[in-house]
Amino acid sequence: MKITKTEGKIDIVDFNPWVAFEIACNIEQHGEKFYGHFAEIIEDKGTKDIMETLKKAEVKHYETFKNMQKNIPKPENIDEDNIYQMMNFGVFEGRYDWTLFKKVKDVIEFGIYIEIKSIELFSFYQKMIKDEHTKIILEKITGEERKHKSILEEILKTKFYGVYGE
Repeated sequence: MKITKTEGKIDIVDFNPWVAFEIACNIEQHGEKFYGHFAEIIEDKGTKDIMETLKKAEVKHYETFKNMQKNIPKPENIDEDNIYQMMNFGVFEGRYDWTLFKKVKDVIEFGIYIEIKSIELFSFYQKMIKDEHTKIILEKITGEERKHKSILEEILKTKFYGVYGE
């Protein structure tokens, strides 16, 4: 399996469900660390609570992906180095050291960015997965990621730009 980006869109060649879920698990683990880190240091109680809720959702998604992966045989002759390289592609690309963010606004904006990238990747997975039950689960998780994005957009709108987007 190889992930590329063309004109800002993710493309996957030689799609492999086991590898896809390995990458999804990694994304959810990074999300848990991201939201957990800021749940600990953000002072505003409402925003702190939302970060904690999002952290818990990422843990739940990780567990769901891991359980789905258990039902898929691990490919033989898998290139482990290539998998770990792909894990940093698209969502948490390593180009941001989010632990250095000092402003809550930057945290929220990056949270929106990672939710958008997760939605794009998981939506692509839905198209590629053949098993209908797995597609339904992916659709549910993608919907939850959309809700996360909406929650973060609402925080950004109301706390940083006023209720009317000013």
